Amino acid sequence: MAANRTPTIEDELLVVYTGGTFGMRDEGHGLEAAADRESTLAALVRAADPSARPWRYLPIPRIIDSADADLTHALSIAATIRDHVTGARGVLVVHGTDTLAYTAAVAAFALADVPIPIVFTGAQRPVDEPGSDAPANFALAYRHADDGAPGVRIAFGGSVLPAVRAVKRSADEDEAFAAFRPLAADAAGTAVLRSRLAALDPRQRGGRPLPAVGLLRVFPGLDARLVRAAADLYPDGLILECYGAGTAPTSDTALRQTIEDATRAGTPVVAITQCQTGTVQLRRYAVGAALHRAGAWDGYDLTADAALAKLGVLTALGLDADERRALFAINLVGEQSTG
Repeated sequence: MAANRTPTIEDELLVVYTGGTFGMRDEGHGLEAAADRESTLAALVRAADPSARPWRYLPIPRIIDSADADLTHALSIAATIRDHVTGARGVLVVHGTDTLAYTAAVAAFALADVPIPIVFTGAQRPVDEPGSDAPANFALAYRHADDGAPGVRIAFGGSVLPAVRAVKRSADEDEAFAAFRPLAADAAGTAVLRSRLAALDPRQRGGRPLPAVGLLRVFPGLDARLVRAAADLYPDGLILECYGAGTAPTSDTALRQTIEDATRAGTPVVAITQCQTGTVQLRRYAVGAALHRAGAWDGYDLTADAALAKLGVLTALGLDADERRALFAINLVGEQSTG
């Protein structure tokens, strides 16, 4: 390792450690994130790259169980990468699996202007456990973080997936992640997003708090009061995970009125589908058309993680309401196949 050397352009590979099962230990209360993993990762780098090319260990300030991750955590990882990316040939991020797809999706939007590979990985079993999947996942991620292909990906269980399409599919299988939808082509909004990122750092918000963006799943018997409470708690955006082609029980007048009140107050309500494949078509059914008339945005075929990440990053950039809606509606980094 060459932690104290001065890197040259496209020389160092950054290994960002954030916590998660990968490096956990059981101290008597169940598995907990361990902060002292530099020597472990150094051994994994040596195994993955016998040529000993330069790399740098970069832990984030607060190592966590990824169940505690939120937008602040995800943007802090993106900011750490941005602060140290000059001179890097690639970035490998070790992250917990529970929110790995979400954090990686945030990075995909927040670092869309960074032209090097950024690869997230983790493990289902701690690296010290016999038979752990951590070494294989790390080796896979290392190879792809060093392949020169820009963009944010997830390397896990033998697969390499686009971050904005990946979802966690299993709590215990080694093949924990899948992408049921392909990376969308013709990302017409990429250049626009890159220009906004170059002009405005998401961390510099004039003392304003980071966006409050949340998600609520539609279910049989959904009460309008729950939707109202969610919209109040998440005034910067509410992702509504709907049935099928974007339907919800909007024959309930109170529910329909609640959504309309929220959108009129400036809270985006975004309809996505609970299904693994397919896309929202709000005007196909009368109950979906009622969502559209109430002001709900079309979430197309976004995954829940990508929808939360996209709305969170666009809001963090401080865009005005019209530009945020316009950018949300178009494919920025391959996250949606329409728009």
